[in-house]
Amino acid sequence: MLWDYCAELRRSTLGTTCILKLNENPKTMVDGVDGCHLKGNQKGGQLLTAVGIDGNDNMYPIELATVEGELKETWSWFLTLLDEELGISQNPFAWTFILDKQKCLIPVFDETMPDVAHRFCAGHLNSNFKIEGFGG
Repeated sequence: MLWDYCAELRRSTLGTTCILKLNENPKTMVDGVDGCHLKGNQKGGQLLTAVGIDGNDNMYPIELATVEGELKETWSWFLTLLDEELGISQNPFAWTFILDKQKCLIPVFDETMPDVAHRFCAGHLNSNFKIEGFGG
């Protein structure tokens, strides 16, 4: 998949340099998913993202989508597309997803990819504790 990603970058954006070096035996793929509010011409929408971290600790974008909001329906659609493209459900124990505190994400993962491990982002947890008045 990464080879195809680099090829598409080179094809679609003239002058782009994309160099790819991989560990031959990555043990686990880690994927972070998150959403953010859009500003400017896209007011009212949100950008959903999936970012991969490979066995060499390299990060790369996997999937981006503009949606009306971080809703159960939009996350379900987003994660279903991600699963179809990467075949995550075919080898669910090779994947771990890092999530923020978005309440609808855990039920959506349980429905779309029930055997995939998911963990919370320590940075988001720290921010949430501070918002709730806990020190740290």
